[in-house]
Amino acid sequence: KPISDETMKRFIRRIYLQSKGNIGDALNLWASAIAKEKKDEVQFACPYRWGLPDFLDHDNGLLLASIFKSKATTEYQLRKRFGPAFSTRYSPVVRRLAHLGVLVRNQKGMLEPNELMVNDLGRILHANNLIKYIVK
Repeated sequence: KPISDETMKRFIRRIYLQSKGNIGDALNLWASAIAKEKKDEVQFACPYRWGLPDFLDHDNGLLLASIFKSKATTEYQLRKRFGPAFSTRYSPVVRRLAHLGVLVRNQKGMLEPNELMVNDLGRILHANNLIKYIVK
């Protein structure tokens, strides 16, 4: 059965609100909301998207802000940036954030924020005054 104009408008509005106007997030939500029903039919089911909770403390906030600003980095560069404190305070944080999937390694082996979380991370870092991030 064809979708009504009003239903389509509500669907699009919901995706817009959940993505906070970010076109990349909106396209990801749109793509994940469409499921093949039959041979020539699709079903729209707008997924509910949970934002990241504010999980920052002093150590992981500074570390994530540093990685976020540089877009991608290595442990060697972080060790140079944070000095002797890296081994004792920040290296375990890197391992924990990588294990949780907040940080991922790119093809070159560099650490970078998970692309699925990058906008939420930017908002959290901005809310904690660690970076300037355009927030809608």
